[in-house]
Amino acid sequence: MKKFELSPLFCLTNNVVILEDTEDFLIIGISEIDNEELKSKITKSFVLFEGNCPRELIYKEISKEQCKKMISEILAESKTEKIQLQNVEIENISESPAVNFLEALFIECLEDFTISDIHFEPYDDKYRIRLRKNGDLIFHKTLERNLFSAISRRIKVLCNLNGGDTRQIQEGSFSYKNLSLEADIRASFIPLFLGESLVLRLLRGNCIPPKIEDLGFSREQVDILKNNLQKKSSLILICGATGAGKTTTLAALLNLIKDSNQKIISIEDPVEYSLLGVSQIQISKELELDYHKVLKSTFRHDPDVIMIGEIRDEETAKIAVRGALTGHLVLGTLHTKDCGSVIPRLLDLGVKPFLLASVFGLALAQKLIKQDCGGRKAVGEILETSMQVKKMIAKESSSLDFDNYLRENKIQRIWKQENE
Repeated sequence: MKKFELSPLFCLTNNVVILEDTEDFLIIGISEIDNEELKSKITKSFVLFEGNCPRELIYKEISKEQCKKMISEILAESKTEKIQLQNVEIENISESPAVNFLEALFIECLEDFTISDIHFEPYDDKYRIRLRKNGDLIFHKTLERNLFSAISRRIKVLCNLNGGDTRQIQEGSFSYKNLSLEADIRASFIPLFLGESLVLRLLRGNCIPPKIEDLGFSREQVDILKNNLQKKSSLILICGATGAGKTTTLAALLNLIKDSNQKIISIEDPVEYSLLGVSQIQISKELELDYHKVLKSTFRHDPDVIMIGEIRDEETAKIAVRGALTGHLVLGTLHTKDCGSVIPRLLDLGVKPFLLASVFGLALAQKLIKQDCGGRKAVGEILETSMQVKKMIAKESSSLDFDNYLRENKIQRIWKQENE
C-alpha cells in the first residue's frame, strides 16, 4: 500500500511530521495544534490521497524541537530523489542524504538567532557537530564519517572549491535561501590529524540592526557614541575579539545617521546587515576587491562617512587615517582586547603618531557577556580623545600607559563589569 507523504520542505517549513501510519489511522505531529489553516491544508491533501474511504486522521501536538529532530533523522536516512505532495512532483528537495541533512540543519539553526556557527569536528571514529549558541559551544549530534565526507564535498561544490582536496586549507562562501530564511554562509576547511575540520559561519540575511540603546552599553557610553557621530575629521574604532559583536555595534551606529543629509559608504566582508540609505560594498577576493583597493576608490564618490569593516593591515590603516584627515568621519573595527591596546596597535601598523593624534576620536572595546535571563549583552570601555590623550599618542605611549590613564580617570573597564 502506498503511504501518504508530506515533502521535507513542507514539514520543515510548517513544523509537522508524520508520527504513525497504519491501516486504520494516520497520526501527524504538529507544533501549532491550533493552526486550523495548516491542518485544513493537510486534511485536504490527505482526503485527496485516500479517496472515498479515508482512514482516521489524528493530529498530535509536539514541540518544534521534537519535530525538527525527527525530520532531520528522516532526511538523513532518505535516499529518494523526488517526493510527492498532493500528487505534485517537488524537485531538488531530496538529492542525497548529505543534501537532506544540510537542509534540515540549516533550517533548524537559522530559525534560532542565538546560533552563529556550526562546527563539524573529527572525533574518534565519527564526527561530532557542535553549535555556537549564545557564545558557548553546545553538542548537537554525531555523524558517520562517510556522511561527513559527502557533506564536505557538497559544501565545497557550493563554495566553488576543490571538492576532492582534503589536505589543504580552503575557504569560501555561498548563499542559502528557503522561503523566509536567508543567509550567507562562510565555510572554512582545515586539515587535522584525524580528518577535516569544517566551520560554517551563519550570516543571516535581511537582519535589522538593533538600536544602540538595546545592546547593553551604559547610558553614558551611548551618549558619548552619539556625540562623536556628529563630528567630522574623526576616527571611531570598535575593538574586541572575534564574535564580540563589533559589526552589530557599527551597524547600530550607522543606523542612527543613515537618514541624514550625508553620503555614507561602508566596505564590508561580508555585508551582514542591510542598511537602506548606506552604500554598502562587499569585499570579493574573486573580483580582486580588497579593502585598500576599494577604499581608494571610495573617496571619489564624495562620501561624508566611511565605514571600514576591518582595519587589518598597514595600507588600510594609513588610508583610514588619511580619510579622517581630509574631513571625513571614519568608522572601523580593530582586533585588540581592550582600549589600552588600540593606539599601540595602530602605531605598529605604521600610522604616524602626529597624524593619529590629530584625528583620533574614540575607541570602544567591547565583549559579550551572558545575562541571568538568557541571551547576551555587550559591555564596553571607551577611550575618548582629550589633550592628554593626544600628547600620549604623540609620545607613542605604551598599552600600560593608556591602561593607567583609564584607571586614573575612573573610566569603566570591561573586566570590572564582568565581575559586578
